[in-house]
Amino acid sequence: MKTHKNKTQSNDIRIGAEIYPISDIVMLEASINYTFFYLNNGKKIMYAKTIKSFEEQFISHGFLRVHRAYIINSAYMERYSRHKNYILMQNNLRASISRRRKEFLDYYLFDQKSSFPHIF
Repeated sequence: MKTHKNKTQSNDIRIGAEIYPISDIVMLEASINYTFFYLNNGKKIMYAKTIKSFEEQFISHGFLRVHRAYIINSAYMERYSRHKNYILMQNNLRASISRRRKEFLDYYLFDQKSSFPHIF
């Protein structure tokens, strides 16, 4: 099975036989050669491809790479713990923040502060 953008709608992604709107994806999590997709309805989908193979597509849709194991949809951020290095997402999902990406995330959130008043 191949994962690719649906040719009719660039805001969708095909995961196996199903098509999902990219905006419904809360977070991607890497696990060796697999990627777990967490959807806003609570569903978790495993796919046999690395998170790196999805990175460019999701970054172009406003997602943030915050750790080698996590790509998050900033629209679903609920709380950011700067001192404990994690982000709490919708559905009680937690994404770690790497030291190397923390400065970028701080800058991004500060720059977009008006979009994330609940984070601060």
